[in-house]
Amino acid sequence: MHIGIHCFEYPPCNHGGIGSFTKDLAEGLVRAGHKVTVFGLYYSHVLDINDEIIEEINGVKVYRYPFNSKFKNKRLNLFISRLKLFNVIKDINKKDEFDIIETPENQGWLPVGLPNKIPMITRLHGGVTYFGVELNRKSSRIEKYLEKYQLLNTNHIVSVSDYTAKKTLDIFNIKKDYSVIYNSVQLPKNLDCNKIETQKNLIVFTGSVLPKKGVESLVRAMNIICEEIPEVKLIIAGKNIFIKDGKKYEEYLMDLVNEKFKDNISFAGSLNRENELFPLICSANLCCYPSYTEAFAIAPLEAMALEKPVVYSILSSGKEALIHGESGLLADPRKPDDVAENILMVLRDENLAKKLAKNGKERIEKLFNYDKWLNDNVKLFNKFKK
Repeated sequence: MHIGIHCFEYPPCNHGGIGSFTKDLAEGLVRAGHKVTVFGLYYSHVLDINDEIIEEINGVKVYRYPFNSKFKNKRLNLFISRLKLFNVIKDINKKDEFDIIETPENQGWLPVGLPNKIPMITRLHGGVTYFGVELNRKSSRIEKYLEKYQLLNTNHIVSVSDYTAKKTLDIFNIKKDYSVIYNSVQLPKNLDCNKIETQKNLIVFTGSVLPKKGVESLVRAMNIICEEIPEVKLIIAGKNIFIKDGKKYEEYLMDLVNEKFKDNISFAGSLNRENELFPLICSANLCCYPSYTEAFAIAPLEAMALEKPVVYSILSSGKEALIHGESGLLADPRKPDDVAENILMVLRDENLAKKLAKNGKERIEKLFNYDKWLNDNVKLFNKFKK
């Protein structure tokens, strides 16, 4: 098949979970013998470009275009950019016809469908409207409209979790069949986590540093944890561009920390996934992801696959990722003391830490196996292809 994938943060660039997901999928499809073309429009904070960039990365053809921001009217920019994306797909398809195209629902990038009746799969990673409802915040009416009409016009919906599918369809009052293919993790073959020494009392958070990820709750929890274990350290690694109350989010977060514990927390910024991020996870005593909402986060799965005990969120799809007390712990991000209590349980009890790490890895191998995940996606594409 020739499979097209729409992605607005394909690595290497400033990316989050969707970028990592798309890279794992695209390169896996290429290794399985399929042709993959990835295309997307990039906001300047993701990748600052003025003209198109066309490149090949590990067998994947990648087309990058700047997001249109020429007009003062934001709505006009939204529509012009979507028209541009439609034409990009049309031009690529003329040279080499797509069998199928996948796109996230995020902001409804392809609300009117695709040119030449190319079949479209929409994957629910959690759209603007979904996260708006989950976080009880106002979201753009125009983006809600675009997302809804993309879901109505798509050939099929596949979601990264059952929770996200049900919630999204309920929000838009859409009755439509859907599939669930949980996210998976592919670890570098040359990475041996056993060769990297675990640093006692090191907590690691990986992912976009945003309020919805519960980073503030984790930082507040550190005030409690450090009182109990003064030598504990927290490293926060990930894309960090959010501004809150006129401050960089990092500065805002550090203002929440007791003065005597400020040296216990550090920000590593965005790291190369294979060469920097995974080794950092391997060095952790535990990894913590107290998100307020997720679709189905990859970061906790990566930590579990690397046999690290994980404290995750009890909210949204957390219960689909792990079983509390068996393959990880689930904490309430609305309560920093609960986050702290769950972390302290792991730090104080080495046997519990080993049990959670072992069972977490086994759960990944059984339910979120990369080869099975890739095969499930190929079956889905074959079912709906042209």
